Amino acid sequence: MIYASFNTVVEWPRSKKPIGEGWQDQRLELADLPREFFGDRNIGLLLGGPSGGLADVDLDCNEALALAPAFLPTTAAIFGRRSKPHSHWLYQVTPTDFRTTQFRARPSEKVTRPTC
Repeated sequence: MIYASFNTVVEWPRSKKPIGEGWQDQRLELADLPREFFGDRNIGLLLGGPSGGLADVDLDCNEALALAPAFLPTTAAIFGRRSKPHSHWLYQVTPTDFRTTQFRARPSEKVTRPTC
């Protein structure tokens, strides 16, 4: 477990694919990080129960990104990639065992939200 009880997942470089099997049950401690994250490996977060109810609102399309400040609660945990640096908004929610639902704005885009 790491800062704020968020559990990380080691992913292949420039990918969202976890390395190894059983990654869903893996729990890294702070001392594990140098051994697991080296070179250009990517980092992922386990959402839901494993991270105490951590939820990621993924704002893929420009319309969702533009409307987010008007519809989503404020959060200090906003991140993204270079092309969309504010496209992921993190929240701590309850219950922690939420399911993810996908909504398609257009055939090429997806929007997700947790449901209870």
